[in-house]
Amino acid sequence: MGRGNDLNSSIKTAYDANYFYIGVNVVDDIYVQKATGYQIYLGDSLEILMDADLISDYSVKSLDGDDFQLGIAPGLQTIDGEKEAYLWYPQNLRGTRDQVIIASQAIDAGYMVEAAIPWSLFSITPAPGKHFGFAVSVSDNDNQSKSVQESMVSNVSTRKFLDPTTWGDLILQ
Repeated sequence: MGRGNDLNSSIKTAYDANYFYIGVNVVDDIYVQKATGYQIYLGDSLEILMDADLISDYSVKSLDGDDFQLGIAPGLQTIDGEKEAYLWYPQNLRGTRDQVIIASQAIDAGYMVEAAIPWSLFSITPAPGKHFGFAVSVSDNDNQSKSVQESMVSNVSTRKFLDPTTWGDLILQ
């Protein structure tokens, strides 16, 4: 997914009984992340959308208590800086999530991020065949003087953030 040299990415996922793993290689010409907490999306970052109970609300076009939005900041100031995970939705659970394990490093054309997210964060018990709504987006900021989301690309081109029916699918194998 992406826009050529400035913002592009590839995603891989895996899981075990305790964690959902995601690895993202991001092509980005300038790394900028100066924001923390609720505002991490205003810098270079990832966003994971997960509908944990897709079957019961398959046609519901608005967020509810089983829809999660998790942001991951690869590093504050630099890719080697402090990592952060922040949960925006459900709103009643909003806040930093220290239980998410994040690793990141610079690569030739950008950066790589890997995260281990406890299934408990999404209120999910994993099993082969389980089906979830899912999307991953990458935010980009090339403005080194202020925090701003200059662009965002998703693995689902038709994704609308507040409408889980537009997200993609994740089926555990």
